Amino acid sequence: MAISICRTLDLAIFERALMPKSTDPTEAHASAMLAEATRLHKAAMGQLHSPHDNPLPRLKKALKLLEDAELLAEDSASYVENETMK
Repeated sequence: MAISICRTLDLAIFERALMPKSTDPTEAHASAMLAEATRLHKAAMGQLHSPHDNPLPRLKKALKLLEDAELLAEDSASYVENETMK
């Protein structure tokens, strides 16, 4: 678990370093949310490609990761679409 958290933090730091620097905090927050959604999507796809005797737990975990990614993407879109946030 701790290794997974460290890898997640390392990936988030790496992705932030690659993202263009924005002076708009709303844009930066939405961009970070999309980066996390992308990471969750990649993790879900990894679950689907790993061999295992019982696929049901992997499918459940992949579904949960994809649901979390969808929520983050929707929240990010709401930031962009909301006029008061601009």
